Amino acid sequence: MADTETFDSVHDWVADRRAKRDEASEETLVDEAETIEEDAPEEVEAIEEEISEADPAEEDIESEPEEASADDDVEEVEELEPETPAVEPPQFWDAEGKAAFARLPKEVQNSILNNEQQRESAVSQKVREAAETRKQLDQRLESLGEFVTETEEKLTFYGNVNWAAEYAKATTQEEIANVEAHEKTFKDLQQKLTQAKTAQGEIETEELKTHVSEQSEALTQLAATNTAAQALLDPQEGSQRKQKLGTYLKAQGIDDDTLTWITAEATVLGYKAMLYDEAQEKARKGIGPLQTQKPSGKKVVRPAGQPGRGSSTSARLKTLQSKAELSPTEFKEKRRLERARTRKAG
Repeated sequence: MADTETFDSVHDWVADRRAKRDEASEETLVDEAETIEEDAPEEVEAIEEEISEADPAEEDIESEPEEASADDDVEEVEELEPETPAVEPPQFWDAEGKAAFARLPKEVQNSILNNEQQRESAVSQKVREAAETRKQLDQRLESLGEFVTETEEKLTFYGNVNWAAEYAKATTQEEIANVEAHEKTFKDLQQKLTQAKTAQGEIETEELKTHVSEQSEALTQLAATNTAAQALLDPQEGSQRKQKLGTYLKAQGIDDDTLTWITAEATVLGYKAMLYDEAQEKARKGIGPLQTQKPSGKKVVRPAGQPGRGSSTSARLKTLQSKAELSPTEFKEKRRLERARTRKAG
């Protein structure tokens, strides 16, 4: 049995109890501190896991890659951008012009190409407008041509009527009235025929202007890819070359009326034929006395409907007049040949 402590007074007992309680508290605190120190690493890891699960923002921040610098972005864009293709010069430019074009900045090259496209678009628009105008004029001219033909046929009914003799033959009032009616019809037909032919001439003049404008624009379009057309449009020598070509074509048997209505395509072909003949002539003059020249087999290029060398305009007109049906082109050619014959007769 444990010894029982005795105290002299209640006051001593209370003091003893307080001292033992304080001593026990100090021992408990020391034990708890040692326990915490031993378990601290595991608890810290557990706490960090709880914090990580509770706040995912930190995990996102840690997992984010480093921001790329501006220089890195520029290098990446430069690697992704494809190489800009070279700007092609206008197709009809000569080698010197194309070489100069290649040395220009791309902004200037694009500006030049844009201007060329606008010019080509304007030329195409003018060609379309001229073609539409020519179509309307052709329709009016065709209608007038039919009217003139019908009127001339009606006038043949009267022939060379001597109206004074017809009046002398009329003995009754009814016969006189009949002669007057025929004479009035005859004069009306003559007046209408004169008016129709005047209108024909005006339309033909306008049609010729439209044709010249249309073929000029067409020749400009051909010059985009055709060296012969370029030569004919040359500012310094183009006019002289055209005159020389006209002389050459006349020598091939092409008449003035056909030359007046020649197309841009036929003009270019004729110019090439002229150059070919000139080259052949130069080659012939260079042949020695013991050499012979082989036939070239070249055919002279002539516009559609043009009679060959040695055939006359009258023969061509006769051929057209003998046809039961004529195409619009043949009809216009027939009318031109008829007018040319009339002018020569006058």
